[in-house]
Amino acid sequence: MAQKKEHQELKTKILGLPTPMFYKITGLSFLTCLVLGLFIVPSFLFSPKAYEIGETVQETIKSKRTYEDIIDEEHTQEKLAAAQAAVKDVFDYDKNLFSKKAQRISESFKILREKDMKTEKDILDGKVFLENNLNIKIEDQLFYYLRLLHFRESIETAFVHLLKNFDQEMIVSSVENQPKTSMTLRDIEGKAGERLYEDIQRIKIKQDIQKIIERDKETLFAGYKIAAVVEFSKFTKSLIEPNLTFNKEQTDFKRVQAKKSVQPIVIRLLKGDIIVSRGEQIQKRHLIILKHIYDKSQQQRMTRVVFSIALLLFLLFYILFWYGMEYLSTFKLTLKDLGVLAILLFGTVGCTKIFFFVVDGFMDQYSRIPLSAYQYAVPVAVTAMIVRLLMSPQVGLLYSVVLSVLFGFILEQNFLYSLYTFSACIVGIMSVAHVKQRTDVFIAGLKIGFINMISVSAILLMQSSELTFDLKNSPFDLAAAFLSGGLSSFIVTALVPLFEVVFNYTTDLKLLELCNHNHPLLRRLSLETPGTYHHSLLVGTLADAAASEIGVNPLLARVGAYYHDIGKMVKPNYYIENQAGMSNPHDDLNARMSSLIITAHVKEGLDLADQYRLGQPVKDAISQHHGKTVIRYFYNRAVESQDPEMGEVDPNDYRYPGPKPQTREVALVMLADAVEAASRTLTKPNPERMKATCEKIIFGFFQDGQLDECDLTLKDLNTIIECFTRILMGIYHQRIVYPGEPREDQHSEKPKDSQNSESQGKKILKALGTRASDRRKS
Repeated sequence: MAQKKEHQELKTKILGLPTPMFYKITGLSFLTCLVLGLFIVPSFLFSPKAYEIGETVQETIKSKRTYEDIIDEEHTQEKLAAAQAAVKDVFDYDKNLFSKKAQRISESFKILREKDMKTEKDILDGKVFLENNLNIKIEDQLFYYLRLLHFRESIETAFVHLLKNFDQEMIVSSVENQPKTSMTLRDIEGKAGERLYEDIQRIKIKQDIQKIIERDKETLFAGYKIAAVVEFSKFTKSLIEPNLTFNKEQTDFKRVQAKKSVQPIVIRLLKGDIIVSRGEQIQKRHLIILKHIYDKSQQQRMTRVVFSIALLLFLLFYILFWYGMEYLSTFKLTLKDLGVLAILLFGTVGCTKIFFFVVDGFMDQYSRIPLSAYQYAVPVAVTAMIVRLLMSPQVGLLYSVVLSVLFGFILEQNFLYSLYTFSACIVGIMSVAHVKQRTDVFIAGLKIGFINMISVSAILLMQSSELTFDLKNSPFDLAAAFLSGGLSSFIVTALVPLFEVVFNYTTDLKLLELCNHNHPLLRRLSLETPGTYHHSLLVGTLADAAASEIGVNPLLARVGAYYHDIGKMVKPNYYIENQAGMSNPHDDLNARMSSLIITAHVKEGLDLADQYRLGQPVKDAISQHHGKTVIRYFYNRAVESQDPEMGEVDPNDYRYPGPKPQTREVALVMLADAVEAASRTLTKPNPERMKATCEKIIFGFFQDGQLDECDLTLKDLNTIIECFTRILMGIYHQRIVYPGEPREDQHSEKPKDSQNSESQGKKILKALGTRASDRRKS
């Protein structure tokens, strides 16, 4: 009811006078079209005219406007490169590095000379002290010789004098770190600042210095034993460190600053200036100017093209929506439906664009497969099938028109691909129109695949100059077209449950799950209210058969019938089909209280439907299967027991809250519910009596206006009567009388016609109880 009301409001807002909601819907729709327009802009509209260097121009090209921001990228880059190359590598120079080392040696030796190292602990402490002070590893053998010499001043002087000599040198760690050209020398102590240094021949490598020490060690440490000389030489080499190091951070900073200081080279053109004269050859400078002019013009053109495509799409949307509202009786859309349709369009276009982008990336590696095969492999029918399952075939048809146009734009206005898409979508919609089992979706994929192959065959014949296919590419195209159908079915099977959960849709696939008799709610119904359960199964059989006869969804009618009375589980003993010989609790209640209990099963059924997430179509069957009928049995009882001084009994107090059935499926549940109950009162059912009972009940609902809000016609009602009669006669068929068994008519008198008619009418009214409508004219 709520959905139909929203649909009617939406129709009024779209097709009637403008309202605030109309402007909101229009704005959101046009925004959707703008986004789609950005996705599907054909690239060929923005392909620049290709010029090549050296090409002779056939006509003079002039500037149509003034340009003051044409950047000569090539020369600007050359200028930037030159500016960065002019920046010299920055090296940090510590000219006092070795003097500081020599000073630490003097201080350490002086302290150690004063120590009396007799114990092992004293010796170890002295060695650790020397290591920490010089920040190097001291070998045990070296420390032994130094201690043996009592750290005398002569050896101290030899070390100090040698180290101070290295202050005059510039030493780097390796050949790789040696500057190749002039450099910027930076005093790390900040006294001398920075200066340009060009005498790179003076720079020495740490390893070379160590080799010199090794070569001259006997001269440097003359007068000592050879073993001591070796240790002193190793000690001195370990003190050699580079005092010239490359400063990458400062170098990069200076280059960035140099780059920022470079102003781009700008070419200025005035309106009417000649860019290239006729007969002149295209140069690189000309290409730069022409590309800039083209980019500027295309930025403005892009806006116009996107807006134009959005306008065309919006016009198409509006016309199709208008057509559906006016001329398709079952075309119903809510705001939620419109939002889902927009999501599906965005998802389809976005995923397709991403797919083609990925394909472009590895086309070079898989060049044997033509691009057309990838295009035909796109599962174009997926969202059309989803729309059909979620909404209706009419919505799916109009959606397919829009989707085909969008795919034509995506493939650069490919009209043939639009036809390919449309045929696949229509076959997909038809194939999932009435899904009776999940394998039907995969069978639909096979159908789409075969139709796609036929479509592609026609396209290949049309594009071929010969009467035969291109045997090199056609097998790939045909295989891809068939694959498209298979992919469509798999993706639909995966995505439909997601839409069911997120957007609370009830599709045929969901109905198949609800139709399973092992569903927890149906199992409860069979155990707690076996009479109601059996009644619901029979109602489902009647509704299913009638739905097939009049062309509506039989699965929806059957599932609605199965669950229409689940509210009776709350107070099962108050319904006659569940009493099974027990006393009737209504005998101890007044008519008003009984009617409240009976009508409450609708609300209690809706609560159970929410608890078990049965979906809106099933909830509609629960809330609408009694319409706004009067509970005639209790109303009559109230009239009979009413005190005249209290006034007349209001029939509205004994009326179901409704609403009346909004769909033909729910109307079938209402009719089947009443007819099945009434058929139980027939003692000797035959086709004439059964048909008369069906006619009396069904046309009674019709005359009472209970069918005014659904689309059942008189022709449908006659078809339903014939179908119900046939099914019920199959259920209540006459049984063969075996020899020796008494016939029923041997033990009863044939009643008079008037008495039989009156008795039969009372039985029908009593059986209908909660179902018979108030047929009396007020």
